[in-house]
Amino acid sequence: KTRRQHDANKLLQLERNVMDPRRARLMFFDAAKSYEIVFPSNDERERFYETGSSIRPAIRVYAPSLTKPDTAVDGGSTTTTIDGTKENAVVQKVPSPFKKTGELLDRELQGRCKINSSKVQDEPVSVWCGTFNMCGSPPPRDSSSLESWMPKGKYDLYAVCTQECSYQKK
Repeated sequence: KTRRQHDANKLLQLERNVMDPRRARLMFFDAAKSYEIVFPSNDERERFYETGSSIRPAIRVYAPSLTKPDTAVDGGSTTTTIDGTKENAVVQKVPSPFKKTGELLDRELQGRCKINSSKVQDEPVSVWCGTFNMCGSPPPRDSSSLESWMPKGKYDLYAVCTQECSYQKK
């Protein structure tokens, strides 16, 4: 039963539970809390995890057969729409999550999904590293003082180290 819906592009984080191979946790930009999902099996969770990861805007999935040939150079990727509506819906045989007899059930996979696919498994990541010596002062109240120092939106990953960052509140 669906209690609340969130757009896929609002998916902030998708985590596998390390203690229970059937659980996953989702966090959305527009939700005040995270959602814990319990799947019938580890295979079901992994299928959901891979699908959920592939629809996030910043994630690329290794899927050579879905990637357009002209984007295969230097880790290029392409956005592909997988159309599983109407006559394109797929029926798969899956083990019944409710019976341990090995009985198979038909599961219809339908819907439309956009994924970012790539022909290469390794993709370049740009990293910016910086050290901020705070000289025992409190953090700046205005972020504009950092804007000239840290280039905004030019890198995939930002690593910031602070030095002398302990101060006494007066």
